Amino acid sequence: MVADSESLLTGPGALDTIVFGASPQGRVMARARSCLVSSTIFSNSYLLFWGQLMNHGMYKFFVGALMTGLMLQASFAFGTKYELTRNSMQDPEGIDAVEVSLYQVKLGDPEATAVELLLEEKIAGIRAEQEGTFILLWDKSKPTGAMAGVRIVDGKVDLIFMNDRFSHKVRGIFRTVLTSKTAQEIRELLGNEDFKNETLMGAKLLYEEKGFLVNFLDSSVNVEFCLGCSDLYNSF
Repeated sequence: MVADSESLLTGPGALDTIVFGASPQGRVMARARSCLVSSTIFSNSYLLFWGQLMNHGMYKFFVGALMTGLMLQASFAFGTKYELTRNSMQDPEGIDAVEVSLYQVKLGDPEATAVELLLEEKIAGIRAEQEGTFILLWDKSKPTGAMAGVRIVDGKVDLIFMNDRFSHKVRGIFRTVLTSKTAQEIRELLGNEDFKNETLMGAKLLYEEKGFLVNFLDSSVNVEFCLGCSDLYNSF
């Protein structure tokens, strides 16, 4: 009995024994308090764990959102890949001639690449021909004139062009551009040009920073993508 009393006064629950006494009722109350303390410690640890997890999750969310925003900003700053016959690019801010392609042919590609992709590859519904420095694409169903193509200078593609005959093939914002009825409609789609040359017959809208020129002549629309082509810019 003495040993039991000593263990109660020196064991882990000594404080509870002193507070509640060594009687059976006191032991029950001491055990209840001990369970309550343990439960409280577990609850606090549980809340601390989930708090840290939530903080870590919010940190990851914040970093992820920041990186996404920076990537989007960079894509607009440097242009977005725009395959004219595939991508539905609608934002004029993302247009950059460097990233524009016609059936996968881009400005600066070697002549061999253009010949392979436009002449040797059989594109459905299109007849391709090489005439002088140009590779021209014709609509087989309405072969009234070339509807798109590229120009080869010094062994490389230096110009990509398309006109309103190509409107049923192109996707994105330039489908609407090629079917525009006025120069003002084109401005509303693409924004104001860097330089303009307007006459009674039509207008030339030069978007020099983005690397393309829109020719609007008597309801016919022609778009030319080129980087530093002096022959396109000499009329401005």
